[in-house]
Parts: sequence; structure tokens; C-alpha cells
Amino acid sequence: MKMTLQLRNIALIAIILIAFGFKAMGVGVTLTSPNGGQIYATGSTHNIIWTDGTGAVTIELWDYSGVPAMEYSIGTTLTSPHPWTIPATASGSNYRVKIIDEGDLSEDVSVADFRITQPVVLTSPNGGQIYATGSTHDITWTDGTSNATIELWDYSGAPAMEYSIGTALTSPYSWTIPATASGSNYRIKIIDEGDLSEDVSVADFRITQPVVLTSPNGGQIYATGSTHNI
Repeated sequence: MKMTLQLRNIALIAIILIAFGFKAMGVGVTLTSPNGGQIYATGSTHNIIWTDGTGAVTIELWDYSGVPAMEYSIGTTLTSPHPWTIPATASGSNYRVKIIDEGDLSEDVSVADFRITQPVVLTSPNGGQIYATGSTHDITWTDGTSNATIELWDYSGAPAMEYSIGTALTSPYSWTIPATASGSNYRIKIIDEGDLSEDVSVADFRITQPVVLTSPNGGQIYATGSTHNI
């Protein structure tokens, strides 16, 4: 009986020591974002978020586009959430974040790849154009993820007026100038639907009502040498 009690006490002590040991070590760090599927534009800022661990961590960016994979340091002694500005040199579809707890050395990696893009850049119209209503012109842009939302902005008054041109559009987009538009202070705004980067015309362009000939318009009889208004 005495031996049984002693063994039971030893077992209890062992369980307590193990429990204290796990408490001291903490639960391994767990990365919650980015965990795959995100699309980030270079220059934009997003939070890297994690839970558990002992506190400060080291964060690495891994690019799995090639073999071997490339590792880039994001920083050390960081705490959650860490605002991360995407570097201008990054671009590709096979990125993951790796996080290493500096206390218990536990680590975690993004579950799946995320994508880094170059932000969308509007190339036309970029200012100085004169478009007649009813005419058709290309709106063009580069980079981003392809699909974009396009808006027409009229800065003639305050506040500026915004009109939707369309969504899920690809470059070049053939745009027919609406009959209701007329003025000198128009710009195009383009918003990438994947990485949410955006760009706006550098300067204003003009929209005019097309010229309409009123006279002569047919049926007139003019003598040579006479003068008539056009």
C-alpha cells in the first residue's frame, strides 16, 4: 500500500512538472495571416499576424518560384500584428511567410502560396486628350492582375463626380464616350480587382459635344460669286 502511494505521488509530481514545463515553453507559434491565396501589390502594407509562442519572432519571406527556394529576411524581434510593406523588388505567385518564435524556437509557415504583383499603371488617357461624345477610344493599363474596375471622374465641381465605366475589364478596353459628358476636367481612375492597387490619369482631358453642321444642309441654290454663311 505504501509503495502504491509513493508511485502515485511520483506520477502526480511528474504530471505537474510536465504541465509546468509546457506552460514555460508555451504553445508553438501559429501563423494566421498571410496563409495563402492573398494578392499583394508591391508598396502596399499588410499585417502579418500570429498567435501563441512566447512573444517576439523572426519573420522570413520565402519565394518558391525556383529551386532552391529563396529566403529574404523581413525582421527579428517582431510582435503581432506586424505591418509589412511589400518590397518593390518582389513579384511572383509562389510566396510564403515563415515565422520562428525566438523563445521556444517553434515555427510555422503559410499553408499555401500567395501572390505579389506590380501595382496597376494607367497608360491612357493620361491627360491632354480631347474626345468627342459618341467616339470610341482605348483605355489602357499595365501590371496589376488583369481584371480592373474603371471609373470616370469629373473634377469640374466640388465634390468631384464619379461615374462607373465598368468592372472586370481587361486592357485595352474600348470605351465609347457617353453623350451626357462634356467638360475640361475629366480623369480616368482604374482599380485592380485582385491586388486593389489603383491609378489615376496624370492630368485632365476634355470631352466635347461633336461638331454639327447646320447650314448648308442640302437643297440650297447658290449663284457663283454670291456669299453665304456656313
